[in-house]
Amino acid sequence: MVDVNKPLENPVLKELFSRIGKNQKSDLELQNKILDEIIMRAYFLSYVFLDKPIETDETGKGTVKEDSNISFYMISSSDGKQFYPAFTDWEELNKWNIGIDKIQTLILSFDDYAEMVLLNPDIEGFVINPFTTSFTFTREQLKILKKEKEERLKVVETKVEKDTPVMIGEAKEYPEDMLEALKSACKLDKNIKRTWLMLMYKEGQESYLLVVDSTGNEKESIEFIGRKVTPYLNGKYIDMFSYKDSFAKDVVKDKKPFYEKRNSI
Repeated sequence: MVDVNKPLENPVLKELFSRIGKNQKSDLELQNKILDEIIMRAYFLSYVFLDKPIETDETGKGTVKEDSNISFYMISSSDGKQFYPAFTDWEELNKWNIGIDKIQTLILSFDDYAEMVLLNPDIEGFVINPFTTSFTFTREQLKILKKEKEERLKVVETKVEKDTPVMIGEAKEYPEDMLEALKSACKLDKNIKRTWLMLMYKEGQESYLLVVDSTGNEKESIEFIGRKVTPYLNGKYIDMFSYKDSFAKDVVKDKKPFYEKRNSI
């Protein structure tokens, strides 16, 4: 959870929602795209009440104090069930006039809402843009989707068997959002010294190839990076190697790292 410091827009999700209004709600492909965006990438606005002010650092980023009590405003369905409302942007949020002054706002992810619902037996689920699209997730759906996401984000360190035909290349360009996620992950994990990003062709399959050089537990670093970049792979695979692996060390020899920690030894 983070405090709101800049406008939240969710343009991809809003565009997908707009297609629902064109009699495409039964379109399975559209539904899957919407679910993928919500579960893997989107963030949402939520009205909250905090008993202590949010602390901001020199960059303006806000942090909720650990001992703060947070109360979330909810909406009820026609049969009396309680849902957390979630909003894709300020335009949607402003459609909910709850008549309370000095309301604070947080940005939450699918994971945040799923955790809150599953921990509170009195809450049935959460609903996105309840006054327009009204895209709803029930408790049972969240259990299933949360488990599916966990399986999807499992990252396994890769090994290449001896004599396996492998070709290594460079892509003309990589997805910008994936590069940003990778760069951010490398900066967050202080143990990461260097990473290399390339393309690998193995047994007729193309994938991204990432080599990680870490001063700490490289398996943990690989899993951490994998969780961060997986949502942006757009269906493509990424094979991740420890720099200690002889194959990986040979591959990146004389290659410029994608990321290199400043002042690292």
